[in-house]
Amino acid sequence: MNAMWLVLALAACGKSGRSAPPAGEVPVVSAALAPPGTPASVAVASPRITTLLERLHGTDPTARKQAISDLRVLGQDPTLTVDEGIQLLRATLASYPAPDEPFLDVPASIVLAVAARPRAAYTPVVDELFPRWAGRVRAQGLRLLAAIDDDHTAATFTRLLKPFALDPAMPSEDPMFLELERAPHHPALIVPALLQIADDPRWADAALLGVLAYCDKQLVTPDAFPGDPSGVLAAYAVQRSWLEPKQRPGGIGFDATDEYLHRREIASVTLDLMKCLPAPKVHDALVHALTYRDAHLAYFGVTSLLAHGEAVPAAAVERVAASPEMRGWLFRALTDHPELFPARYATQRAMAEAAMVSWLAYPTELGRPPDEIVLGKIVTKGPADFYVFKFRTLPPHWAAKDGWLAGIAGPYAHGGPLEIESPEGTFSSMKPYASATPEAHVGDVSKILEGWRKNRGPAAP
Repeated sequence: MNAMWLVLALAACGKSGRSAPPAGEVPVVSAALAPPGTPASVAVASPRITTLLERLHGTDPTARKQAISDLRVLGQDPTLTVDEGIQLLRATLASYPAPDEPFLDVPASIVLAVAARPRAAYTPVVDELFPRWAGRVRAQGLRLLAAIDDDHTAATFTRLLKPFALDPAMPSEDPMFLELERAPHHPALIVPALLQIADDPRWADAALLGVLAYCDKQLVTPDAFPGDPSGVLAAYAVQRSWLEPKQRPGGIGFDATDEYLHRREIASVTLDLMKCLPAPKVHDALVHALTYRDAHLAYFGVTSLLAHGEAVPAAAVERVAASPEMRGWLFRALTDHPELFPARYATQRAMAEAAMVSWLAYPTELGRPPDEIVLGKIVTKGPADFYVFKFRTLPPHWAAKDGWLAGIAGPYAHGGPLEIESPEGTFSSMKPYASATPEAHVGDVSKILEGWRKNRGPAAP
């Protein structure tokens, strides 16, 4: 405890040897930049931080945007000292011009910049300022705490998380748990805290992804799972009751609305996470997941049951493998059980189709699998094969009006070994399939690839 207060005193006073300000005073950059009502006495300020903060207070939007950009660069600078980081954090209490865009919010940008080089000395400062912050600034403050692998910080993070999540005014879109996904730590403290907010629809996706990171790093296991796993089951039950009526025979097996895709993502995370929950508690839910027509959901039922060492019916594996969207995922997941993968889908044609659908499902393309996809022709160019597909979506998807469109998967080595990953030539210009011959479609993609290679320049030695 004494060491903590020593850190506080040094952080507040800088390296000048001056005494700490009286209790209750908040050191700021200068009286001119202090929020209303803040005492004028300040700790010694860094000139470069003071100058930057003055620019952040500027009224010219272009200049302020550049100052925010410079702030982000400074956050990555290894010469940024703890004292300077604390000076920046305290400056979040000042008033700044209203941002034109959310990412230009100065106080939130300050905390995010400081979080680029997280230090335990920031924890008591964040704890002190947190009640006076609002909205995105609080979210970034929690993100900063989540990045610090320290006992006191982990305890502070868990203490602040629940009241933050219960406040309906707090934003849920910020990637607060991204640092935990990258480097999970303190599972006994943080996992139960994340599970406490997992049954809230606003937080379910982010919180469960955070817990899943602990699972994937084997920091939680079925035999040693901290907290109450009923939160995971409750979050899944909410999504299951909504998703089940949306299952459809034929096609991709579901109504591909934006809400469906979002909800199935949450359900998929919970099903994936069940591999790290005690098997008796999740067995029934996982077995039921095998019955989904949506192969994305059934896939996680298969993999989590296998992770628990349980047998999976061949029919369930076959149905997942039959889905171009999940075929590649399943093949990779069954590396330790290759005998379970249906031989009829272990072909280059089937994997090319999977690569094509995976590319089309990306958010910047169709945003989901096409309703129908058919191989048009295999075009061989020299030593390589290109698989030319035609695909379409059904209303109300925006591409439905264009009918059958062309897509290319390749190049694959002609007569070579089975390739699972998507080659660089897997692409679609969303042109009608009938607008050109299969060879011409391949030619168009080849030109695009050549342009990319020229812009990319020579490969590094």
